[in-house]
Amino acid sequence: MIRPLLVLAAACLFISAADAAVLNHATLNFGGKTRDYLIEVPSAPGPKPLVIALHGIGGTGEAMAEATRLAPLGQQQGFVAVFPDALVHQWNWYRPGETIPAVEGNRFTAIGGPPDDFGFLKALIADLVQRGIADPKRVYLVGFSNGGFMTTRMACDDAGALAAIALISSSIPTPLDQDCHPAKPLPIVMEKGTADDHVPYNGGYVLDRGFTVISADQLSAFFIALDGCGPAVNRTEQTGVKNVKIDVAAWAECKDGPVTLYKVNGGVHTVYQLPPPAPTLWDFFKTHRL
Repeated sequence: MIRPLLVLAAACLFISAADAAVLNHATLNFGGKTRDYLIEVPSAPGPKPLVIALHGIGGTGEAMAEATRLAPLGQQQGFVAVFPDALVHQWNWYRPGETIPAVEGNRFTAIGGPPDDFGFLKALIADLVQRGIADPKRVYLVGFSNGGFMTTRMACDDAGALAAIALISSSIPTPLDQDCHPAKPLPIVMEKGTADDHVPYNGGYVLDRGFTVISADQLSAFFIALDGCGPAVNRTEQTGVKNVKIDVAAWAECKDGPVTLYKVNGGVHTVYQLPPPAPTLWDFFKTHRL
C-alpha cells in the first residue's frame, strides 16, 4: 500500500535480474524540502528489520545500493533496505550552532544553508515505522565515509532508536567525539583500511575537509567502554578483495553488545574491501534488537 509520504517514481531501479531485487524511488517531505530515497521492501507482510545505508560525500543512494548489495540480500533475508540521498551529495553531521569549516559549508550555500539531516533521518525512521514497514526494535544504520560521520552523529544523539550500527572507512569526527554521550550502548561493526588517505586509520585530518577524526584504536576503545566489553578479544584473519589481508578483532564479552573491527591491511577508502559487505553487515545486525 502506497501512503501519502511514499511516492513511487515512474521507473524503478533493478539491481539485476539475477538478484531479483527492485529498488523503488520514494520521497519524504521534511523541513520544506522533498527528500529522496530508494527503498526495497520484501513481499512478506508486516514490519521488518530496517537497514539504512548512508553514502559518502559526492555519492548517491543508488551508488550506495550498488556498492553494498544490501537490496538483493534484503529480499532473501526479509529486511527492508533504504538508501537516502543527501542534499548536495553531502550529509550535514554537525550539530546546530557548531562552526562548519568553509570547505564543508560552501556546498550548503546553494540550498540556503546546512540541512537538518539529523531530523530528516529521525523523520524517515518514524515514517517507515508508522506505516508498518519497519520494526522499531530492529533499526540499523550503516555509513560510508561522510555517511559514517552522520551515523556517529545519530549514535551520539539518538542511540535509543538504533539496534546496531556499522562504519565503513569512517570514524567519529572532532569535535563530536568530545561531547558524544549515547543514551544506551550500541553494538558496532567497523571496517577501516590502513592506507586510507581520506579518513586516516591512525586519525588526523580528513582529506581537504578542514576537520580531524579519531583513530581506529580510539574508535574501538570508545565503543568497548560504552558497551561494557572485557579485555578478551578474539583475533582472526580473513582474505578480502584482491587478496588483501584483513585482521578481525571481535570483543564478544560485552554487557551490552559486541564490538568488531575489520582492519584491512593496505586498504584504501572504499566500500568494496570486505568479503561481500552485505552478508558481513547483516550477519552482525540480525542478532541485535532493542
